[in-house]
Amino acid sequence: MISGQLVYVTAAFISGIAIMFAYDILIILREAIKLPAAFIVLEDILFWSASACAEFYVIYRFNEGMIRFYAVMALFLGMIVLQRVIGRYMVKKVTFFIKLLKNVGIQ
Repeated sequence: MISGQLVYVTAAFISGIAIMFAYDILIILREAIKLPAAFIVLEDILFWSASACAEFYVIYRFNEGMIRFYAVMALFLGMIVLQRVIGRYMVKKVTFFIKLLKNVGIQ
């Protein structure tokens, strides 16, 4: 039983990392392709809705649909770890590179 919960917490942590990685890619794409604010709001709604569905799948798959506080904390911890370790640096470097290419004229 404990090993099943450990797998569940690990899956929540990894899904938090995956969600933040995907969101960082979305931010990079926003820098590359400028869209009106209404589209950005729509992108966010669609992204977080898809992320919620994916996380509910993880909850259903690994813990029979029972939401546990520690799994939610593991999800947020995964998001924070990715953001602090590589997320913000990756976004800054890639967006800088994209802006550099745009300034040179390569699009």
